[in-house]
Amino acid sequence: HERLVRRAKDDVTLRFAWPRAAGRFLPLFGAPTPHRVVVTVDLERDYHASGASFRGVEEALPPLLDLFDRHRIRTTMFATADLSTKYADSLREVHRRGHELGCHGESHDVEYLSSKPYEWQRDSIRRATEALERSTRVRLRGFRAPNFSANGDTIRALEELGYLYDSSVLPGRIVKANRVFERLDFLVAPRDPYRPSRDDPALPGDSKVWEFPVAENPLAPGGPIGLGYLNAFGVDRTLDAVARCTGDPCVFLVHPWELVEPPPGKVPSWMRRACTHDASKLDKFLALLR
Repeated sequence: HERLVRRAKDDVTLRFAWPRAAGRFLPLFGAPTPHRVVVTVDLERDYHASGASFRGVEEALPPLLDLFDRHRIRTTMFATADLSTKYADSLREVHRRGHELGCHGESHDVEYLSSKPYEWQRDSIRRATEALERSTRVRLRGFRAPNFSANGDTIRALEELGYLYDSSVLPGRIVKANRVFERLDFLVAPRDPYRPSRDDPALPGDSKVWEFPVAENPLAPGGPIGLGYLNAFGVDRTLDAVARCTGDPCVFLVHPWELVEPPPGKVPSWMRRACTHDASKLDKFLALLR
């Protein structure tokens, strides 16, 4: 109870101090409401595919890079370290084309990084960082945990390893184990960039690391605004979600496996709508962002 009260007070203070509140509410009375959109990409193994399937990286990443070039958009791409050997050329091409490379952990084999103790997280992130930097010869400065699963130990590990920012918090997201125990609780996390607490990244604090939250989708609470939503619900509805987003910037999320057809066999029903090789909706969406 005390933790919830503290978080509520911190959230109110951060989001509704007068200068910030004025920026939120004055546009309702006739001023324009432009949104800055930051496009981020998670480079990883295909979701819900059997074995080591990387069709997203193999088939979708090259045309995705061409699409970004055509719209003159530069992104941040967070890569898992299991790409660092077989797909080193792809990672170097990402950097050569002007995109920033970040770390997405060793792999998605550990579903929730927050379930591991501090020493384990620090050593795992160090191994991932070294593997990616060795294969790309690029200094990594940003991190995103698999499944948005950062906790206070993650923030402390990133500080120790010299990272400048994290982008693992998805405000509004709550994940429970067996519907009882909380694995993640980002319900009241700030929507704008902030310095997180070393105890809980969902709370403002004095960490040396900046937190750039992924945009909470106001039309699908607890979920991100990203390519899967765009494929499933279309350009107009996604632009509406961006317009309603309270965060500045609006951090948009792309997985390359969302630009290939779903893997064979039984998959979650949402993947049938969220995953397609047709990039026309993303093409139109990016054109309208300019």
